Amino acid sequence: MTEHSNNYIFLFTSLTCGYLLVSKEALKILGAKGYWDGIDILPFVIVGLFFEFLYTFPVNYEMYCKKMKIISIGSTIVALVNIGLNFLLIPRYGMLGAAIATLIAYIGLFIIHDIIVRKIGGYHYKWSFYLKGIIPVIGCSALTYLLTDYMPVRWGIGSVIGTILK
Repeated sequence: MTEHSNNYIFLFTSLTCGYLLVSKEALKILGAKGYWDGIDILPFVIVGLFFEFLYTFPVNYEMYCKKMKIISIGSTIVALVNIGLNFLLIPRYGMLGAAIATLIAYIGLFIIHDIIVRKIGGYHYKWSFYLKGIIPVIGCSALTYLLTDYMPVRWGIGSVIGTILK
């Protein structure tokens, strides 16, 4: 099972990193000009979706342990936090505030459910498993911003990642 999980997190991490690096141009190619104002928030949204992916590991274990009420309670808490953060951040930062609030909510969703499954017991994923994905994704997110004006470099790194996936 560990081999499959490692393959799964490697694949999703690689796809996330690749998309982070090419998302600016992908939006310009695939999206109407009215969406281009959202280019700068894409990394926040993409990293948030990566944490939503990580959340599936602990929540599936909760389902396996038949802890459906706990899933609902944890998810409700995070939803309320998201609403509160949106209330605070959107008036000041607009859509960037919404993206940040969502990113924080997804990180919180993952962390809360990871804590819950560790208290349930028997959960076999260590933090080192998650960090194999989190570190590259955060690194690629930073590269996306640092190299925002260097499309050939970002696409080159994205191509290397794509080649690794073959």
